[in-house]
Amino acid sequence: MNTFDGTFSDESDWSEPIQFGGPEQESNEGSTIKKPRVTPEFAFARWLQGRDYGKADECEPLVRLHCEMNDLPFDEFWIEFEHCWEDVQFPDNGRDNFAEAVEKMDRQPIEWPCAGKPPTRFHHRIASLAFYLNQYTNGNPFLLPRKKLSETFKISKPRISRIRARLERLGIIVCVQQGTPPCSASKYILGSQLLKPIPLPKRTEENPRVSKKPEDLGSRVSLKQPVQGRLPIQTGFDVPF
Repeated sequence: MNTFDGTFSDESDWSEPIQFGGPEQESNEGSTIKKPRVTPEFAFARWLQGRDYGKADECEPLVRLHCEMNDLPFDEFWIEFEHCWEDVQFPDNGRDNFAEAVEKMDRQPIEWPCAGKPPTRFHHRIASLAFYLNQYTNGNPFLLPRKKLSETFKISKPRISRIRARLERLGIIVCVQQGTPPCSASKYILGSQLLKPIPLPKRTEENPRVSKKPEDLGSRVSLKQPVQGRLPIQTGFDVPF
């Protein structure tokens, strides 16, 4: 864990004030307004957690410095910062953990833990995704956001909701905190079903690559005797000189 002693090992992180905010969005009146996707406090909490500076109270000097550099009221910022610290799902470490979990899901899905076959391939894939998201949170609650799942699997949001509900009834996932859309998403943990990846097939040596060196070909190579107008070659075929 990194410790803060008043100096920074990576000056590039603090050479300029850190700016947070989302893209421009259209308001109901049709005018373009600046509307951040997340609050500055939440974004800064993600940024600090991605650099492993410790718990929220251990980051107070960094938060105070951030507020000074950005002309923000520390007391108001700190209250919201502490409140949203535990809501951080994926620390901002420069990696897309959700995308990595999707890649692992595609590369090595889990064995379907229930009797019979999965209701659909989407049930199987989302169960596999939940397994890998759980690894990124070290057993803590993880998110299965409808919008992101809908975009990933190219199916509707209502269908995503039905799949999550079915996985809950099967004991594959458990909802531990019900979300209140659009403000927050539900949080899940793995259920009572034992989940494990499908073993990857082992590489076999049934069809090893055959060396093309003449000394390795053995009896398969016939050395032709020289005849008039031809050369001895090692392919077994007579080629005109």
